[in-house]
Amino acid sequence: MTRDRDPLNETFQSIGSVDGQGFRVNRDVWSIYQEVRVPFTSPTLNFPGFYSFEVDFAEREEWYSQNTSTVLTPFQPATSSQYNGQRPKVSVRWQPLDPKYIGALTLRGSYTEAFHAPTLFEISPAGEQNFPEVAKGAD
Repeated sequence: MTRDRDPLNETFQSIGSVDGQGFRVNRDVWSIYQEVRVPFTSPTLNFPGFYSFEVDFAEREEWYSQNTSTVLTPFQPATSSQYNGQRPKVSVRWQPLDPKYIGALTLRGSYTEAFHAPTLFEISPAGEQNFPEVAKGAD
């Protein structure tokens, strides 16, 4: 994402212009998802009340790398930041009886966490707006 300054705004030659700074922001994202299913019982074991019971363990990891720089303002140095997110997920699937006796009764439950990485506007060095006021002169 890039925002370059407008030449007219730099010299204040347009109505309502403000001295906004240009900037460049880029982001690299790497992610991985892994999942393991563990069956505790199955139809072949013939365990009463647990026709089928399994637990899933999953994990999602993401790595964000941001590089920001201002284009025309040397007093604000380029910055670099990283954000790493690692979130688990656990789910359970239980089928108490054989489907031929009670139908396809299946109970499921899960627990998961989520995260929100910062947007490019949230990490940019020029992430603010201002609007000039036109004041009426003294009479």
